[in-house]
Amino acid sequence: MLPVRSRRLLLFALPATLVGVALAESTLQVTGYSPPIGQVSTREAWSAPQGSIWAFSTQSDLASPNNGLAQAAVSRDVIPGHESIHNPSFLNDGYYGNGSSWIGTGPDSWLKIDLGQTVLVSNVRFGRDRIGHFDDRDPGRFQIFLATSDDVYENGNDQNDQGEYRPVFDSESTGFSGQISGSQTLLATFPATEARYLKIVVGSDGAAIDEVEVWPAAEGSVATAVEPPPEADACATAPCGEFTLCTDLPGSLTTAAGRSCACATGYTDAGDGQCLPTQPVVWKMAADSRSTSTYNAMRSIASTWSQKTSGRVSAKTYSWDQLGSESAVVAKLRLGQVDAAFLTTAGLSQLSADLLVLNIPGLVRTHEERQELLTKLGPALEDALQQRGYVVLAWSELAPMHVFSTTARPTMSTLQQAKFGATGPNGWKELLVSWGLKPTVLGATDLMPGLSTGVIDALPWTTSSVYSYQAYSKVPYMSDLVWSTLDQALVIRSAAWTAVPSEWRSQLSYIAQGFSAKIPSGAAEEATVLPKLRAKGVQVVPFTDTAAWYTTLDASYSTNVRGRLVSAAVFDEARAILASFRAAPPTP
Repeated sequence: MLPVRSRRLLLFALPATLVGVALAESTLQVTGYSPPIGQVSTREAWSAPQGSIWAFSTQSDLASPNNGLAQAAVSRDVIPGHESIHNPSFLNDGYYGNGSSWIGTGPDSWLKIDLGQTVLVSNVRFGRDRIGHFDDRDPGRFQIFLATSDDVYENGNDQNDQGEYRPVFDSESTGFSGQISGSQTLLATFPATEARYLKIVVGSDGAAIDEVEVWPAAEGSVATAVEPPPEADACATAPCGEFTLCTDLPGSLTTAAGRSCACATGYTDAGDGQCLPTQPVVWKMAADSRSTSTYNAMRSIASTWSQKTSGRVSAKTYSWDQLGSESAVVAKLRLGQVDAAFLTTAGLSQLSADLLVLNIPGLVRTHEERQELLTKLGPALEDALQQRGYVVLAWSELAPMHVFSTTARPTMSTLQQAKFGATGPNGWKELLVSWGLKPTVLGATDLMPGLSTGVIDALPWTTSSVYSYQAYSKVPYMSDLVWSTLDQALVIRSAAWTAVPSEWRSQLSYIAQGFSAKIPSGAAEEATVLPKLRAKGVQVVPFTDTAAWYTTLDASYSTNVRGRLVSAAVFDEARAILASFRAAPPTP
């Protein structure tokens, strides 16, 4: 479940009465775009490809204001600073291309279109950039909702949407990967439904759409009511709370009408239509207390889980230090003595070696490259973890790693002369040696003693770790070279995760993702800590041989990384993703 990734789950819960009808009959396919009119041009004051636009025929498009009825689209948010090419009103203005598009600013952004009349709707089409210049900012999981009324139709307002809009399509039910390739157009088809208002919720952070088209239902289609189903019994309309923990959950017994107030064996009627597990689920969860933001996020997740499930799901929280170390936490996860934990890439790679690909030094060099790799490769890495019995609930980025040293090391030759300390898997030492380093591979708890005794005099570390361990007096020189990026993920044992009702998991995941998203990004955290290190006497040393260093690292990957530290298939895919990203024009 990635914060920059397409699987972020949405706020709307899908009522069981509609899941069985509408979603079961929904399809998603790639189709061609509508007939273009004229040639590709550009927005005023913009050049191609950022400002490219292409008019198309809106003759059959119910969403186009050209028909004299539909209104300009509105949205929850829009990326700031580029209003002349990214604007919610461009979502149905009759132009394809990046120069006439909308980009959201976070996960679960929404857009709405007032069709201006109540009509039968059965399909919706949209794409990222039908001209084909940009192949990024994919939608992730998306859901389509329809309504016959919307009390306030304006940008940023969705106050009463949950009572007005009904779901008719969920891309997750079709197996959609969350990604659109190049100029593709997605066509979502569902049973014909009477509606005036359309709403699309996109899961990815910063998704982009150039145009949304709504086609009329085929002649003779039978309408599916968008209003709520008739009341089956007293609990059919019972209040359910923010996360809809209602009788459409596995703990309830359903009638022919679809709902019932009776609870199945193993579940207790908590009132208000809620069937909750009789025996509360209590998980043990751990995080690094030296990362204050991560540790606080863990505690907030645990308390919110308990609050939103009436205490039926809770977590006891621990720090790594209480359990020994990150490696000790991983060992306890394997034994079932810990159920969930925030783990860095080092810990994650102990569960699945391919996770190390995210942080191979020199492979990922910037925050943007890290986001691209995690977005594109993250699903495969999560699947690998799931095959080993672990579910990823949320990702977050830690501060980048730099080389800290007892003396200034501004060049490759001075770096290669260091008594270099590092932690890593088997084969790590050979990789470092291939770069001309003189490494001593130590356990994480041995780094500080190694510095104190002079066994090592340089090591890659984050600014936060140097500050937390008060190591700034021992290694007062920091290279500005980014040694590697560093990620972490909140993982939970599959056996523990499946102990709660399946429909609860999306909401528990959403809570975890929400608090994980509040953990400062790597750059933000470093910007906060670095002044503190400077105040302690740490000097930042410019590294003058960056290009030569990356060339040296790159030459060693095929021998010492590919097929050795990371599987050949995963490494090759990572290299291809990064090469494509570096070659692409910058996204506005």
